[in-house]
Amino acid sequence: MPRSSLFIPATAFVLLLLAAWQSLAATERGIAYRIEGAPASYLVGSVHVGRAGMYPLPEAMREAYRESDALVVEADIVGADMMRIGTVLAERGMYGGRESLESALAGDAWQDVAAAAERYGVPIEMLKRQKPWLAAQTLTVVAMNAQGYSEQWGVDRHFLELAHQDGKRVVELEGLQAQLDMLAGMPARDQEALLAHTAEQMAKGEIPVAELLAAWRSGEAEVLQDQVQAQFPTALEGVYEALIVERNRAMAERIDELLGAGEAVFVVVGSAHLTGGDGLVALLRARGYALEQL
Repeated sequence: MPRSSLFIPATAFVLLLLAAWQSLAATERGIAYRIEGAPASYLVGSVHVGRAGMYPLPEAMREAYRESDALVVEADIVGADMMRIGTVLAERGMYGGRESLESALAGDAWQDVAAAAERYGVPIEMLKRQKPWLAAQTLTVVAMNAQGYSEQWGVDRHFLELAHQDGKRVVELEGLQAQLDMLAGMPARDQEALLAHTAEQMAKGEIPVAELLAAWRSGEAEVLQDQVQAQFPTALEGVYEALIVERNRAMAERIDELLGAGEAVFVVVGSAHLTGGDGLVALLRARGYALEQL
């Protein structure tokens, strides 16, 4: 599978929602918040893949990073032990023995997945060895690469590379190990629903992200939330609960602890985690923090 698929901190489906970000003009806001305090901290919505033309980022965002004591991310995809992660991935994401993705999927589901793989040149025999959650990641990453997007231009990777160069402390809210465990731990029905939805999106060709992108660029958080919600059909309710709701609660708890320590932190997480009643902005406000959008 493509190495970059290890680095999608939410899942293939969230990548669908957040992938297409192009050059961000200086007058555009993105989704970012100042967390009032002494010192102030920041919460920034990331896209996990992108294109070279999206940089430089807005000066306000870069200045906020420079003023921070620590960079806080979902997972340190730059400093991770990839050999260990690869071992875990093989153990949690691959079938052994006679089992295969083809035998695990019911009805026409395998044919739909195989058609999506063929469309984007993914080797069928490789895909057969992958469990549904990993196959969804693989298909999505390949489709994104085909459209000119790459993990190497993701916002979280950008700030992580800066932090490692600058010697700034990096704090993980989850870590790659925990993310893989979460994905692998989803019930089979949810994994299969996620893969089926991914294959359906692949069959349509280019992923429809124009409205989402427009909302992100203009900083319209409520519109962005509507777009996110619209992409989770009833069949993916369990996926949404696992990937967004449960993780947001845990991340809010950890961010609260970091803010309570008195440091200026620069928090970068996927934009889908910020908005709505279940989002980090609402959860932190419920804990008494004042957040103002930049």
